Amino acid sequence: MSQSARKKFACPPGSGVLDEIDLALLDRDDEDQRRILIEAEHPELKQALDKGIDEVHRGTQVMSPSRERAARRAKERRHQRPAR
Repeated sequence: MSQSARKKFACPPGSGVLDEIDLALLDRDDEDQRRILIEAEHPELKQALDKGIDEVHRGTQVMSPSRERAARRAKERRHQRPAR
């Protein structure tokens, strides 16, 4: 799968508005704008991060919003490295 296809899957183009930002105008290739798109897709994680909540319960799973964000960033960086 190409890097472009991975980005589309992991962070699809946005639609709607989040915090007065038109998501359709955001660039998935920009790290800060991609973070906003991801937060729009997962509002429960954004709310938890905004409130400083360490754990979110999703069904039977317990998630850490800050760890989830860090894991996504690490995964994105890994895919941005040039092939060897």
